[in-house]
Amino acid sequence: MKKKKICLIEATRLKEKYPDRIPVIVNTIGDLKIDRNKYLVPQDLTLAEFMVVIRKRINIESYEALYMFINGNLHPSNTCIKNLVLVNNSLTITITKESTFG
Repeated sequence: MKKKKICLIEATRLKEKYPDRIPVIVNTIGDLKIDRNKYLVPQDLTLAEFMVVIRKRINIESYEALYMFINGNLHPSNTCIKNLVLVNNSLTITITKESTFG
């Protein structure tokens, strides 16, 4: 799958226009379908709160778990998004699912 990234110029422009927001790109792995992959989220939003937003926009059953990878790592769900932002003022999250009941 082709990775979509926010370029440094676009991230800087968004940061100037919305200083209290962070641009987030969501990539999916497998058969997950999401209706949009670019989000502009508040800095103090936690990963758990962002997961609620994603679960509403994705085709997933209630018994399936979502995993969010940021730079190939799993982070605690109470981590604020502002603590994960890289140098280019944006964040790329990769989401995959796993059946929790076998």
